[in-house]
Amino acid sequence: MRRITPSAAAPSRPSTNPDNGPNDRPERNIMTFAHDSASQHTAAGPMNMCDRPLAAEGLRSYRCKGAFGWIMIGATDDDDAFREALRSSDTAKRETLQRWDGLGYVDVTPRPSTVGADAAKRLHARQCHYDRLHHMKRVRELMTMELDSEQVRMLHASRAILNGEAPGTRSVDLSDAAYLAELDAFEREEGERRSKPYWEPDWSLESQIDKASSVADAMDRYYKHDRLNRPGGTRERLISDREMELKEKRFACVASHHDSVNGRVVYLRSMGDGLSVWSSLVR
Repeated sequence: MRRITPSAAAPSRPSTNPDNGPNDRPERNIMTFAHDSASQHTAAGPMNMCDRPLAAEGLRSYRCKGAFGWIMIGATDDDDAFREALRSSDTAKRETLQRWDGLGYVDVTPRPSTVGADAAKRLHARQCHYDRLHHMKRVRELMTMELDSEQVRMLHASRAILNGEAPGTRSVDLSDAAYLAELDAFEREEGERRSKPYWEPDWSLESQIDKASSVADAMDRYYKHDRLNRPGGTRERLISDREMELKEKRFACVASHHDSVNGRVVYLRSMGDGLSVWSSLVR
């Protein structure tokens, strides 16, 4: 996301507010972001930086429309936030000032016609967020079990929802604090997985289809024979490359869907009981 230099250096402020996220650069409490497509991703989907609480600890998160986009502000109260907005842009309007309420940004002075609609949108977004986490968690748990016919049906249904092949349904009771806490913990775990310096498949959406004695064994059985055995040492080079990847990441892509014998991406994972072959085949 492109950062535009703030207008004037804002004083650093001590902070202890727990409802704001971690801040790598707490020395500034004003920053302006132009509208663009850059976003960060959570387990539930993409989130634009301008939709996140960015204030340093001890300050509340606000945002206000300026000449070049959202002005992201940390302030003690509404009046302080608007003063900070005017320091960054003299075109800032108080009616565009918004405050972080724990779920999203809301107007400091809501327009009467939008009060109910905004609350409904936030509730719907929260419901969708936890419903998606519920299905991700269900798939992850079912993948570790021997399934009966009903559990297979549940697995198919959850995968279809996650892949956008079926409409989502209300699956989570938002008043069940204990289950919401479980889903929050699951989301943190997913966030850690996705924060790795390399891409890794979402194993909850893949299936173990076989075992392998070695990388060469998996390549010989799942990589198309005519492509693997092209002249010029192709087989040896590809096997060596996959062995290095497996050693570094504990998984390796055996073959793309173009090169695999089953028309799906095939992976090899190093697990406690040896090497296992995984693919996105439906169970």
